[in-house]
Amino acid sequence: MKFIKFLLLLLGIGVGLWLVFWLIGLISSLFWYVFWIAILGVGGYAGYKLFLEKDDEPPQLAEKMPIGIAEMKNIERQLEEFKEKYK
Repeated sequence: MKFIKFLLLLLGIGVGLWLVFWLIGLISSLFWYVFWIAILGVGGYAGYKLFLEKDDEPPQLAEKMPIGIAEMKNIERQLEEFKEKYK
């Protein structure tokens, strides 16, 4: 009877250690997944902030104006100079 109790005690200790190691592995793998999800989240948030977020002020047309249109701003003055030059 003592031998059977000893075997059951060893079996209980073995199963208990197996459950403890299983729990440690489960918790460590969950932390590992949370770590990589956090890394991807930070990367996605930074990418959104850097590349996709709109500025508060609307874009100015003058900054993106073609050269031909930009030259036409002073057309009145240039026409007057041309008329005076070739009268």
